[in-house]
Amino acid sequence: MRTQAVGLLELFLKSKDCRLSISEIDKNLWPDGSGTGDRIRSAISRLRSPLSEVTHLYIEYKNGVYQLKSSICDKRMKEIT
Repeated sequence: MRTQAVGLLELFLKSKDCRLSISEIDKNLWPDGSGTGDRIRSAISRLRSPLSEVTHLYIEYKNGVYQLKSSICDKRMKEIT
């Protein structure tokens, strides 16, 4: 994984509920404020690709927030409810 993708994964893991807003991603990956929408989507995409190949983790986008989620946890929650 590229350094930026590793940094992004670290941000997700340190954040509350593994959730990051676009502005949080921008502020942390591009402190100079140069994180355009395209740059943020590219960073997310570069993280999604290796995650999908080696883990049960995936990134979901909803209402302006990205969230790192687990397909294993999702499956277990469905079994419980």
